Amino acid sequence: MKCKEIQDLILSDYLDGEMGEKESAHIDEHIAGCQDCKKFCVDAKAVSAELFEAAGRVEPGEYIWQRIKEKIVAEKAKSPTFAETIFEKLRYVFYIPRPAFAIATIVTMLLIFGTVTRLIYSRGELPGTGMTGQIEYFDYIAQGAADSSANGNAGFGTAVERYFL
Repeated sequence: MKCKEIQDLILSDYLDGEMGEKESAHIDEHIAGCQDCKKFCVDAKAVSAELFEAAGRVEPGEYIWQRIKEKIVAEKAKSPTFAETIFEKLRYVFYIPRPAFAIATIVTMLLIFGTVTRLIYSRGELPGTGMTGQIEYFDYIAQGAADSSANGNAGFGTAVERYFL
């Protein structure tokens, strides 16, 4: 890095201690080898220290302290009712940070539930989905296996089996 970039970094994050370790080590390394940047860093630290020392301490007025005290006393004196306590506890239990996401999830779950129950109770409306269709399918598979094993050829006689076997 160039000296100008180093000096800008010194003024921004280096003096505040907000710079990452890697960048801070890089600046320390540069300062160790460059007398101009080292002098700049020392001067910048001195000026920033002077600014904070010259700022002085600001005391808030009596009116502000009185208002703060009144608020604290009012909060201590006010005890929540039983209903308010229960409502606060329930609010944290049922807190939904993104209601649109929750509604979309519920609608999706209802659609899935409806589809599954329709498939379970559909008395043959869709092929192979009713109980009768499933039983017929398993019978077909069992007969095909029995026929092919009787011939000495284990398999279902599909085009894939004919191709590879």
